[in-house]
Amino acid sequence: MIPEKYAQWEQHCYRSARHHLEKLETEDDSGTFMSIDALQAIILLALYEFKQMYFARAWLTIGKAMRLAQMFGLHKMDGNSLISQDSGFQPGLHPTTDWTQLEERRRTFWVAFNVDWYACTSPMNIDDKEITTFLPSMDSLDGGQPPLPSRLPLRDALRDLGPVSYSPFAGAVMMVSTSRNSLLQTQSSQES
Repeated sequence: MIPEKYAQWEQHCYRSARHHLEKLETEDDSGTFMSIDALQAIILLALYEFKQMYFARAWLTIGKAMRLAQMFGLHKMDGNSLISQDSGFQPGLHPTTDWTQLEERRRTFWVAFNVDWYACTSPMNIDDKEITTFLPSMDSLDGGQPPLPSRLPLRDALRDLGPVSYSPFAGAVMMVSTSRNSLLQTQSSQES
């Protein structure tokens, strides 16, 4: 909830953020738009648009975020193939071995994945089977020890592997995927 004294600025800030992101996208020659920060800003913009019930705009915005995440190869971070090998296209993110940046990229992808599901409720921009990115870690990114990646991609987490601990965020991803698959199953059985 926005405090009353700032409510008058809400629409101005939204329009300004949208304008600057669009300007960055269309006029960027330096590669600034090709960043995890820009992707996160687009996701936040989509979340705000959902909150304001600008559903068509939110749907388009989260679609743009998912396309950018796919272009960065965030859905295949922990797999054996890279997007550059698959399509000849080099992703915009610089390679890194820094554990906080890797986990931030994973979490950014999974937020976009979840929001995309809530936006679409029909076939998503990406198939679960294509995703090799590990689920979000249980650890925080506030410094100290590096988080231990879950070491488990979504497709493996949805199998019965016995007692395994997941972060609440990973649980939300699994719930979204399961409900999506249930909906798709129901829709295909109704069409038959």
